[in-house]
Amino acid sequence: MLFRFAHQQFQEFYAALLVKSRLRELVDGVADADGQGFTKRFLNEPGWSEPLRMIAAELGSADASPSNAASTSKAGSMLVEMALDTDCVFASELFRLCNLSAGSPCGRLLGERLRFLYRLPEEHFRQYALAGMLESGSDRFTDIIVP
Repeated sequence: MLFRFAHQQFQEFYAALLVKSRLRELVDGVADADGQGFTKRFLNEPGWSEPLRMIAAELGSADASPSNAASTSKAGSMLVEMALDTDCVFASELFRLCNLSAGSPCGRLLGERLRFLYRLPEEHFRQYALAGMLESGSDRFTDIIVP
């Protein structure tokens, strides 16, 4: 069944609810453990980017109890790590929206990937890495950005 909404954001909100439920299944271990299906269906399709941003922003602003905070952090980390397989700049944006710590394993992984791309001799990769560094909002890249 296909639904059309009068306003695009309503459609994106309901799409975000679907994506969020699938992400929860991944976090809870109900769905495919490595997230390849999630990545292929949602993260590799540009049409899902706004619902994914909505989810990341919600995860980043969640005022959660300590028991729920671990689940929220895990969901954000999984989202960013899966996005790294498709688009480092988008993963950097999700990282910032999820409000993850730069010192977290996910933050270190993102930092390593962007620094690797920055060290490649091709200028396009350097520019791509710089865009990701700026988008992440992390101060871990001041040694590259400030000079």
